[in-house]
Amino acid sequence: DLWVICVSFGVTLLFKTSIEKNLYRFIAHVALLGWFARELHSLPNGQGYVTIAWGIYALTLLIIGLRLNQGQLRNVAVGTLVLVVGKEILKLQKIQQHRCEFLEFLKKKQSWLT
Repeated sequence: DLWVICVSFGVTLLFKTSIEKNLYRFIAHVALLGWFARELHSLPNGQGYVTIAWGIYALTLLIIGLRLNQGQLRNVAVGTLVLVVGKEILKLQKIQQHRCEFLEFLKKKQSWLT
């Protein structure tokens, strides 16, 4: 699968129009994020590894974009970082929701025991 993603990115070097190049590069980018998720999710604490991998990948793209002065690459990197932060915010909200449900459960048990 990773080989297909690399080939699809490599094929973009053959395209003449920037629209085609950008489209295939974006598809390769999304496919790579999906590959990270699929490969790492099955590990213990896999979601954490996915977040770390996406973050490292996004920071790498950002550094390359800054060094090469590539605005589109920087935008994709920042978008990916926003995705990582959003993923973590949703995870924290879910944890908070479970914590509230657990506290409500404890309150009901306490009133039931007394």
